[in-house]
Amino acid sequence: MDGNALPFGYNFSSQETILDFLREQGYRVESTPWDISDLPERAQELIGAMNLISYYDGVAPFQVFLIELDVSRRVKRIRRTDLRIILEPFYRRYPQGEYLFIFALPGYSSVALVSPKRIRHNEGPSYKLQFRILNLDPQHLYHTDLWVLEQIRLGPEDQTAEAIWQKHLAAFDVERVTRHFYEGYKAVLADLKGELAAQRRVSATPAQIHAFAQQLLNRLMFLYFVQKKGWLRWNGGPDPRYLRTLWERYRDEERSGDGSFYGWLQALFLDAFNKHRAAIAANPALPDDVRASFQGMPFLNGGLFERNELDDLGFSVPDEFFVQLFDRFQGEEPGFLERYNFTVDESTPLDVEVAVDPEMLGKVYESLVAEEERHAAGIFYTPREEIDYMCRLSLIEYLHERTGLPKDDLIPLVIEPRRLLETPEDGIVPLDGFSKTRRREALRAIEKALRRVRVVDPAVGSGSFLVGMMKALVEIQQVIAQKLERKRFNEFDLKRRIIMENLYGVDVKD
Repeated sequence: MDGNALPFGYNFSSQETILDFLREQGYRVESTPWDISDLPERAQELIGAMNLISYYDGVAPFQVFLIELDVSRRVKRIRRTDLRIILEPFYRRYPQGEYLFIFALPGYSSVALVSPKRIRHNEGPSYKLQFRILNLDPQHLYHTDLWVLEQIRLGPEDQTAEAIWQKHLAAFDVERVTRHFYEGYKAVLADLKGELAAQRRVSATPAQIHAFAQQLLNRLMFLYFVQKKGWLRWNGGPDPRYLRTLWERYRDEERSGDGSFYGWLQALFLDAFNKHRAAIAANPALPDDVRASFQGMPFLNGGLFERNELDDLGFSVPDEFFVQLFDRFQGEEPGFLERYNFTVDESTPLDVEVAVDPEMLGKVYESLVAEEERHAAGIFYTPREEIDYMCRLSLIEYLHERTGLPKDDLIPLVIEPRRLLETPEDGIVPLDGFSKTRRREALRAIEKALRRVRVVDPAVGSGSFLVGMMKALVEIQQVIAQKLERKRFNEFDLKRRIIMENLYGVDVKD
């Protein structure tokens, strides 16, 4: 779906179109400027304009705000850190009620719907905010985007604050997206396995058929993440929908329909991503523009695109299979892989994007393993919230042992490090009671210990525990660097060092 074919009412190009969208969705709409002077200065600096655009009274009122970010901030996407800088102090100032926030970059080049959900601890009064985020490209709405937007549509019976909030709770539930994606994946996998099993000229076991089908889908899914990074180029420029473009280019060919698209993909997987330029140049099946695109591909290390015994089995994949991936799935447009927004920003326990993130690959892998094999091999998916908690508890024990600092002083820094940046002198700071000099010395000792930590997962599986540990280590060290007022900090270099020096994993099912 392109920008010229959006459903009526789904136009997000200005404040007026946002208001029209809400009216069309059945909301009472009235735009009122909101005074932001009681928010912290850091939050005020991010906001260009803030308006209350819908209000429903009740025991817990429901309110919709439109926040246009400051035009002077030259950013290409709405950043999660900016959302927290604005919304966490807002919730402390206005704790009553439930909210939907609509954020927009200058010019409405990007729009995000944020539905915060309070996560309470042991049924007590304290809570954390989980941000459930639907990032929208106004020029291209995915099938999942439209599904969520339809879920928050109101009928005459929904005109109460409680009813509206219940609809938003369900609509922004990322687990529903996960379930839909998995069911679709399972269907296309079964279809491909059935096609491969019917190719009698190929001698392959059921296990090889399953492995071949899963490898093809894994390669394609991985590229859906890579293309969002802008690493796949068409006509000299990055194409965030590269695979769709390549498929449409193939459909323009005279030979379209004879099963040759899989040959194009083999050249992309095995030659282009391994920098086999001579093989690409000598491939007569590739048109000149496709050949030029393949020649400019990056080298993707890691083994996923290395030729293996599955590639040499001799299977062919008919074009009809790719139709359901790119064009029509189960009789409806678009195709399965084109329905979802593949985000390269992995969700955290408190920042959940309503999209397909890299962690989805681990969920799919775990779900497809037969239950008997899961029990035998110990393969079980652990929710990211539990992983994050496990990682941080382990770090508290490690830091207590290595630095000798009391656990009560380590807990605020390890469990909720970013809270320390908001209120640095309100008693929440780590090492409360220490002098400023001793506190800085303690932070340096913690930082030194984190740089020397060695984390080993002897049953790494999809790597979710090590990924969770990397996120925790990065976040804590970022906060320490800011508390120590370091001006130079490179997050990419930090992640690279952590991966190279701190994290280790092996698995019996290599």
